[in-house]
Amino acid sequence: MKKVLVTGACGFVGSHLVDLLVQKGYDVKATDLENVSTRKIDKYIASKQVDYKPSDVRRKETLKPLVENIEAVFHPAALFNLCISYSKLYDVNVKGTENLCIESARAGVKRFINWSSSSVYGCWDGEPVARTEDELIKKENFANDYALSKYEQEKMAHTYDKAMRVTSVRPGNIYGVGTYMGLAMPMKNLKLGLLQRPPGKKGFQAYSSHVHAEDVVRAAEFLANKPEAEGQVYNLVEDNPASVEELFKIGCDLLGKKMKKGYEPAVTLKISAHAFSAIAGLRNLFATTIFGDDYKWYPLFDAESVDLMVKHHLLSNKKIRDLGFKFKHDIKKSIEEVIKHHESTDWKEIPWFTKYKAR
Repeated sequence: MKKVLVTGACGFVGSHLVDLLVQKGYDVKATDLENVSTRKIDKYIASKQVDYKPSDVRRKETLKPLVENIEAVFHPAALFNLCISYSKLYDVNVKGTENLCIESARAGVKRFINWSSSSVYGCWDGEPVARTEDELIKKENFANDYALSKYEQEKMAHTYDKAMRVTSVRPGNIYGVGTYMGLAMPMKNLKLGLLQRPPGKKGFQAYSSHVHAEDVVRAAEFLANKPEAEGQVYNLVEDNPASVEELFKIGCDLLGKKMKKGYEPAVTLKISAHAFSAIAGLRNLFATTIFGDDYKWYPLFDAESVDLMVKHHLLSNKKIRDLGFKFKHDIKKSIEEVIKHHESTDWKEIPWFTKYKAR
């Protein structure tokens, strides 16, 4: 298997995937939206190590030329936004993936690596018991519409198991240099003094499973070459989960901040998140009605994200480890790499809001 397609190739995970596949000698075709910057993979495009063509998974006609003579498709492309409507999430994550599956199956693609999400497990209080792939998924546990869209995407993708062998991956909280999502925003708040106590409540430590982007793409490539992985779903998380309090303390030490006693309650964090949503809403109302702006702002810190900070979100990686895969990173050590990078850029890579085309 040497001829592969990577969707979302200019994004955080997609660009890491392109890096790995080029280094391993694959014949890589890459795609992303037409208006997306190709900066992260420009060196491969310029050297012709990667054949890049823009596309849109919502438009099947743009996908047909991409999948011809392709042996495997890696599909990390998705709309990731916890504040956006389900209809928009469905159009990209579910219907867009279905379009890609239809065209891939038609073209004779043999393997399809589908990106699902650990968000399908939800967050919970009580005992920190790691969820396995056999866990019964309950829609009432979903924290947001994004989780629902990824669950529906996963179910739909596996209806194509007979046409081409599909494997889905459920990464935990992804981190690393090059993203403003996940770990980056809390660390920025800590740096600015907006967070001085770990989120949570007395007598309860919330544990979460994380995974470095480099391990995510290594695992995806590993699974694409394992016949045992065909038709299966795999959690992608590091061996050692971390509590929010542990990560907060490490962040304080690395940033030279003093951690105050006690905990920042969820209600306080949610009030702050609602304030950011209100600011975005006022801006959108003003900009769209007066100037006809095609883009809406969405806060990167939202109320639904608070649950990930104050509740458990634990996954087991035993299933992929039993196949022989080893995770290289540990967030308690790798967090230093992330913080040092953002310190060197004065944290300017982490905005308060992101934009999405409204029309």
